[in-house]
Amino acid sequence: MDDREMWWSLRRLIYKHTLTYSETDVIRTWLHGFPKVLRVLQSKTWDSESQAVIDAFEIWYNQWWESGVFERPKGR
Repeated sequence: MDDREMWWSLRRLIYKHTLTYSETDVIRTWLHGFPKVLRVLQSKTWDSESQAVIDAFEIWYNQWWESGVFERPKGR
């Protein structure tokens, strides 16, 4: 699934009210930054700038994970 297909799938989920706005905002941020992170991970050597990209993404991901934004109410 490419970015365009993922975007339309995301819009369908928003329309069906299965995701909140904060959840979709997290997903959009992740999709926007992921290609750059993937390029760094696929490269054979890393410089300090590449390491900074990975570090920033890891910090962002950990903050997202700890925020509990995707925790569902028990009745859902």
